[in-house]
Amino acid sequence: MRSACEMFAVLCSATLLACGGGGGGSPPSGSKLDLSFAGDLATPTIFDIAGKLGCSGYVDCQNGCANMNADPTAATNCISMSCTPDVSPNGESRYDTAIGCGQSYCLSANDLGPARCETQGGMLVNLDGTVPSSSDPKNGSNSMKACYACLEDALASLYKRACIDPSSADCNPAVCADDTQLCLDDKP
Repeated sequence: MRSACEMFAVLCSATLLACGGGGGGSPPSGSKLDLSFAGDLATPTIFDIAGKLGCSGYVDCQNGCANMNADPTAATNCISMSCTPDVSPNGESRYDTAIGCGQSYCLSANDLGPARCETQGGMLVNLDGTVPSSSDPKNGSNSMKACYACLEDALASLYKRACIDPSSADCNPAVCADDTQLCLDDKP
C-alpha cells in the first residue's frame, strides 16, 4: 500500500507526462487518462507543494512512512525526506506543541505516581537509563521500563491510533487534549 505522499507524487508525475511536462507530450501507453476536452494543455501550471501540509497531514504522512517501513531507520528517512519538507510552519509548530505535551506528561509525576521517562543526553529514556523499546513491558509490571508505554498512550490520539492500555490514565491525558486537537484540526 502506498502512502498518501507517494500517491501524490505518482499523480503529479502522471499529470506532467499527460500534459507534455514529461517530454513526450502524450500519455504513456496503456494510460487511462481522458484528454478529450477542448482546454489548452500546452502550458501546464506546476504548483509548489512545499509547506502545504498542516499538522494533521504531517501526522498522516508520518504514519504512512511508519506503516510502509518496518525498519525504524527507513521510516525516519522517509519522514525526513517525504513529510518534513512539506509541512507548513504552522503545522510544524502545532505538531511540536502536541508532541512536547505528551513527552512532558511522561517526564513528570502525575496521578499515576512518579515519572515514567527521564532525559539523558537530550533523549527520553526509561528510568533505568535504557532506550524505550516496543519490547518493554506494557502492563506496568516494571516501572523502570514504562517510558515506551507512557509515550504510546499519551500520544495515541495524536497519531490516530488506540492506546496500549485504554484504561490507563496515560491514555490521551486531558492535559494534552487541546494541543492534540489543534494539531488534528490543522488540515490537510
